[in-house]
Amino acid sequence: MNIGNMIKTKKQTILLITLIILLAWGGKAWLVPLFFEPSIGAKNAPPAIENSQSLTDREIQDLADELTLTYRQNRAKAVIPDEGNADMERLRRERVMALKSVHEKNPYPHIGYFQRAGIQGYEGSATCLKCHATLHTATGKGGFSQINTLEDVVDTAHFRSQKNDRGLSPWTLSVLAVEDVSSRAKEEIDCLICHADVYDMKQRVVITDDQGHRWNQDRSLRSAMTVGAPKVDNCLNCHQPQGYEETQRAIPFRPTTDVHARVGMDCLDCHLPQGHKIPHGVHRVDLAAHELPEKRVSCEGCHTQTPHVRDVNNRAILNGHVARLACETCHIRELAPDSVVLRDWGYPVRDKQKGGIHTPVDVFESGKPGQGMIYLWFNGTGTLLANALGDHPSGDGRYNPLMKQLVHLDDPEVLAAIRSTAERLKTIYPDIDVDRYVREAANPLDHFTPEQMKKRELWIEENIRPLMQQGISRITPFQLFNARMVEDMSHQGLFGAMILPFDIASYHKTGDPIQSVKIALKNPMVRRMVETPLQATMKETFMTHLGMESWSAEDELKNIETHWMRQMATLMVNHGIQRDGRTCRECHAEQGILDFDQLGYTSEHAEELRHLPELKNVK
Repeated sequence: MNIGNMIKTKKQTILLITLIILLAWGGKAWLVPLFFEPSIGAKNAPPAIENSQSLTDREIQDLADELTLTYRQNRAKAVIPDEGNADMERLRRERVMALKSVHEKNPYPHIGYFQRAGIQGYEGSATCLKCHATLHTATGKGGFSQINTLEDVVDTAHFRSQKNDRGLSPWTLSVLAVEDVSSRAKEEIDCLICHADVYDMKQRVVITDDQGHRWNQDRSLRSAMTVGAPKVDNCLNCHQPQGYEETQRAIPFRPTTDVHARVGMDCLDCHLPQGHKIPHGVHRVDLAAHELPEKRVSCEGCHTQTPHVRDVNNRAILNGHVARLACETCHIRELAPDSVVLRDWGYPVRDKQKGGIHTPVDVFESGKPGQGMIYLWFNGTGTLLANALGDHPSGDGRYNPLMKQLVHLDDPEVLAAIRSTAERLKTIYPDIDVDRYVREAANPLDHFTPEQMKKRELWIEENIRPLMQQGISRITPFQLFNARMVEDMSHQGLFGAMILPFDIASYHKTGDPIQSVKIALKNPMVRRMVETPLQATMKETFMTHLGMESWSAEDELKNIETHWMRQMATLMVNHGIQRDGRTCRECHAEQGILDFDQLGYTSEHAEELRHLPELKNVK
């Protein structure tokens, strides 16, 4: 080959590589929106937020005066105390309240920022990014770096958990790995729900227009003027909404229920973020993605591994328990009484208090140990179905919650509550067999044959036990939860089947769970998620944790039924911490809260733990 041909070939290679790069970029920028979005039913249109309105300078000043009124009144009262002359005190305090320095030191500095920048209306993330296009954040390695704010936000679980303008979660696009987050989704980021001190949650409703369904939000200047670092109430807007059917996280994070809330701590004091990424801690009971999986959020971070120092008589014994017990085991006494243990989506009832819509039935609620709360060995990991993994330190195979604690409910109060619900449902659904209903809810493996039970035990030993024996396990409390859901029985295993999504509007309107699922499955995006993409990304995990020997995600979804999940889920509980923990005798007693036999102790050792002679010397 002569030099001319070599140069020509080199140029062709460079041109080809450049063309490939351009096609790749163009495929993402042009082809995906053109072909992919229609294939999944995505529709995009500019967000129309009615409360996003521009105000006049006078209206802005009036709003600023209103938002800072309480602060300015407190400042004036601190300077001008009560001296017995009400009229004179009022006049003097009004003068203090009008001082420029008092106005400028109010707790909402963005009032001044907006006024000086001439911002007269809030237009979503575009307004925030005018000043906050980048931010400095901790690297987690002792340093700081400057990052792109928008890129940081869209790479968070809080953003991915929201829906964009057409009800399509950006998370689904990241799973499919074929498209960046759409510009429309970025425009609809709701910065204020996390950052505004004054946010109208009544605006946070699903609205419908000719493009479909989407979330509305509070984009008022009133809300935008109060932005700052997220406070407890910002987190609780979603994690503990007022009037919700049950308390999320099992216990309200309030001064009356949690010692940390009582002393004025914020959520971010423990969940210290890096940029917009919020750490959940290294321990979790499901396989949901965590943004900062290596960043610890633990009691020991503040209290050390020897926290009991004030009780000079018993601190050696108490600190010795830290190796075997999670702090929450002693310092969370019980969960909220409305913690849902059993919820039935298969037999909805009409709720007159909610306008006559159909809702699932909460078969049993409790926060008591042994009913709504259970104690298990936990090594910090869990299964896909939120079953806590861990093992007794002996590792002799005696401890097996997936065959014992999580598949049996035998408390008489629980059984009576299930029967009462079943009898009530029978007046609406005459075909219900009450006895069978109680058996299935209390023992979700009731329909298993002896061969299936043996196969399940073998699967646990071969596939789950190695995961249980990893790391160090401690006895930890969990909220129990099970639900009757709609499942794809063509894809089922020893631990459950593929749970299918509802079209929630249809469910509420018709009370027909099967038909609601079929409507949901007509959505192209939903079908993509239960077909090839899920198979490509989660097949091995699904097969291991569901106990499935084979699975083809291309099968037609025909075999749809309602069933209880095959074992109870175990939800982590970390809030509701009380300063005073349990006494020794609450565990080490004949009817103590810890079932030492179920926890894998030998019968002899369990008996010793229930009758410790050392307790005679414990005050």
